[in-house]
Amino acid sequence: MDLLFGGLSSMGAACCTHPLDTIKVRMQTNTAKLGGKQSVSFFRTGFDIATKESVFALYNGLSASLLRQATYSTTRFGVYEYLKQKNAESGSKK
Repeated sequence: MDLLFGGLSSMGAACCTHPLDTIKVRMQTNTAKLGGKQSVSFFRTGFDIATKESVFALYNGLSASLLRQATYSTTRFGVYEYLKQKNAESGSKK
């Protein structure tokens, strides 16, 4: 059950942070195009994406993030719980 909740919480976190990462990447690519000069703020970049492309454009690529979280983070939580139980068992035998 911890495995399921760990994976779902990681996927929920990805849904919350993905738009921020999208804005960050857009700012980085725009800075590169401007020759290293950053001319637009974080909030302005997000606003421009939402108004010119749509609010859903902030979530472009979310499926890849969710797939990563569903596999990597769920596996990480599962291995952690397994190792924690094994460690507790070996600690109680001593």
